[in-house]
Amino acid sequence: AMASPRSSQSATAGTMEGFVEKRAQFLRMWKQRYMRQDDVVIKYWKALPKEGEEPRGTISLQGGQVIAENDVRLYLVLSDSTVEEIKAKDRQTRDEWLLRLNLALRRYKISQASTVCLFAKPFLET
Repeated sequence: AMASPRSSQSATAGTMEGFVEKRAQFLRMWKQRYMRQDDVVIKYWKALPKEGEEPRGTISLQGGQVIAENDVRLYLVLSDSTVEEIKAKDRQTRDEWLLRLNLALRRYKISQASTVCLFAKPFLET
């Protein structure tokens, strides 16, 4: 049985999933996508994925950042300066995505930073 989207969302797990709208890179049209966050990687499908179904695409936030606008939008600024635009169904859902993604990014940065020599640490605190 397919778990409901909310069931896998525990604050510690670094995962979140659900339907959002994603703006297409080329035609700039909004399309509904089912997104699943797995740490700093987001996978998305056209519809609720079946068990083991390959995603339509993946977005890596590694080295990127997540910015919220004053409506229900999120901008995922990727390391190659590409911007992915995501629209949540409401502000609360947008804020939850923002929180989860930023937590994952912070955790990732910390795990990267701990492998860098200590004198470099001040430069990573941005």
